[in-house]
Amino acid sequence: MGLTVSPSMAFFTDLGIIPFQSLAAARPLGIGEAVSAISDVDSAYYNPGCLAWSKGISINLKDLNNISAAQSFTIGEDTNLGLAFSTTKTSNINLSSGGTATVSRNIVAVSFAVNLATMPLISNYPISKSIDTGISFKMLLNGSISQTGLTDQTGSGYDIDAGLYYKHLPWLSFGVSGHNVLPKNILGGGVITWKGIEGNESIPAIFKTGVAAKIIGDLRSPIYMENKELIISCDIEKPLTGNFIYHLGGEFAFENNLFARAGVSTLRNGEVNLSCGGGVKFEGWGGNVSYNTKDNVTQAGVLYLNFLYYPKEWGFISDPIISLYPADETSTYKTTQIVSGEVKPETKLKINGVSIETDENNNFSTTVNLEHGTNIIVVESAYKGNDSTRIISVNLKKPPENPFENINIYDNPTFEYNETETTVVGKLKDGATAMAINGTPVSITDLNFDTNINLITGENHVDTTVYFEDQPVQTGFTLYRKEKPKPVAVYKPKPKQEPKPVVTPKPKPKVIPKAKPKTQKHVKQVVRKPIKINYQKVKQIIKAKTGITIKGEAKLKLPGYFAVYVLGGEQYIALKNIGSGFISIDYYNALSNKWKVIDVITYSELLTFN
Repeated sequence: MGLTVSPSMAFFTDLGIIPFQSLAAARPLGIGEAVSAISDVDSAYYNPGCLAWSKGISINLKDLNNISAAQSFTIGEDTNLGLAFSTTKTSNINLSSGGTATVSRNIVAVSFAVNLATMPLISNYPISKSIDTGISFKMLLNGSISQTGLTDQTGSGYDIDAGLYYKHLPWLSFGVSGHNVLPKNILGGGVITWKGIEGNESIPAIFKTGVAAKIIGDLRSPIYMENKELIISCDIEKPLTGNFIYHLGGEFAFENNLFARAGVSTLRNGEVNLSCGGGVKFEGWGGNVSYNTKDNVTQAGVLYLNFLYYPKEWGFISDPIISLYPADETSTYKTTQIVSGEVKPETKLKINGVSIETDENNNFSTTVNLEHGTNIIVVESAYKGNDSTRIISVNLKKPPENPFENINIYDNPTFEYNETETTVVGKLKDGATAMAINGTPVSITDLNFDTNINLITGENHVDTTVYFEDQPVQTGFTLYRKEKPKPVAVYKPKPKQEPKPVVTPKPKPKVIPKAKPKTQKHVKQVVRKPIKINYQKVKQIIKAKTGITIKGEAKLKLPGYFAVYVLGGEQYIALKNIGSGFISIDYYNALSNKWKVIDVITYSELLTFN
């Protein structure tokens, strides 16, 4: 049905105004409105499919007659609801028939967005987790046109927007949306109904598609720069009854709280519009400003201001992770790293792509293996549609080849025979956590150590192990104790003896003994019983005789030896029966397979020693 109007009466489209085109938002305007693939609180105006990834409150202001407000919040897992209201007034629109016109509009929009993974059947496809869909129901509550010399006209109507948002990669996303897609007069929508005028005005449909790429960002972006981000975006817009419109923009973020923006776009009349802007974002709030060189209707420059508020529980900067250990840029000598912390209830957590379970108190803990150098730990969390990613850099350090700042046996010193023990003192390098000498733990205080070791005659191998967390560094020293000195023989001349007088003995008469019958003698064989050795007594004897302290009885059996004792470090003391009532005390080094006799005792000493 056609319109019956005054010949000079103009409607929204005649004045170059899209009825449901709300007041633009500052951040999108700063990047040339190339935001079909960028998640934002004001996405209800551009692509409702992006709402599932954004939460908060946004207020935009051009002047007191042009104000808009939008809110997006979570109502379920990966499901968001958006509310938006705008009031606009465009004055001094030149008419081809002469005079000017003023257009006022009050628009309310209710939006709903959801991730496809929450839908039955569709959720079976892995790609569904990367796609969000949204819809906006828009109402023009009171639109009016005032023209010079004519009666004011008012009208109302409603329509629908729909959109998709596809996050192909962590740094690359796509968006597509259709605006005013409700067919004309379907369910009474798709048109503007004017009071007192027979007929209605059609609402032109608009279709948009776009792509956004985070070229610079975290480790998942093509270019990694710490605490910096660069997003480049591009949109193509096609009105159903008009020419293509292009949008190109970029946003650079520093420390995730300072932003610089620039953009370029074409207007519906084919002219070029340049835009620029900036913003700040802090915990719980933020703000933006943008400037456009040309407006679609008035062709004048426009300045926009914006205020953002992020409620703690559902603002998009609200992090599902309450606490996280370790901190970024951690250095350690441990070959494994414990990652632990606390998350909000019902948070889904992944660490390096592996799902992590939380306990009843929402705490979690897992162990990550490290390699020498820089290790990247990616902690991903999802809480009712609010996704967060933390990057933790952990450097596994290699321990030094020489673990000592200083040690007094570094030059492998030689000791006298009477020195049966020595003190080993020194200081370890930073990072050392434990130490052992010949397998025996050594206490350390502020990296300093002080301990005694026993010495045997000849070579003494001192094996040290210094631990840097769970990485050991082994070092060996060889000390030498001199052999027992041999006694020096002193010559003493024999005293002179006086010659004894020669005495001639008197001959004795020979006595011939009577012959006795020969008898065979029986010789009784004496068998020595094995000696039962008391360990404590042997330990005292060896200590008294050699100055060496044995550590215990050895399970090792050596041919020809009836007792073997442990010194440590593959070194042993062994007892051997060498005959004539003597026992040899021998030292044996299993590493070099060398023997050395260090002393001799008698059986009586072994049995009677106190």
